[in-house]
Amino acid sequence: MTGDSPTLAFDPGRNKVGWALAREGGRLVASGIVAVGELDLFLDAFFGGELLADRWLREELVPRPWQIGPGRVILGTGTGSDLLARRLLLRHISFEEVDESFSTLRARELYWRLHPPRGLLRLLPSGLRLPPRDVDDLAAWSLLLSDGTSRE
Repeated sequence: MTGDSPTLAFDPGRNKVGWALAREGGRLVASGIVAVGELDLFLDAFFGGELLADRWLREELVPRPWQIGPGRVILGTGTGSDLLARRLLLRHISFEEVDESFSTLRARELYWRLHPPRGLLRLLPSGLRLPPRDVDDLAAWSLLLSDGTSRE
């Protein structure tokens, strides 16, 4: 990334799409999950600088992150990527494709880094701990962190 221009990453799936917005060095600004049926609403709101619905946000580290806008867009190449790619191209939004292999496993690690386990969960090996929520947004963040230009 150049300067402090944020990067927006998408980890698409069959039923939902994880997204993450991060600044230089991979610092997470915000992330969320959007149902595929609401994808057009989300894209229009995000790229139009409008208020994002709370149901689309999972992590919000900066107030009103949708007003920052991305300088660059990354798209994971797995399941559902063709649909999202077409929707981005219809809006004349350019993007870079990256391999999303193992992004869900990396997302679980990122979840526990953001929300360290407490109580008895601390005693379980990390491979046996499952986050209490979907982590598609953190899978998108993992794509951003591993794309070779951003390092946390």
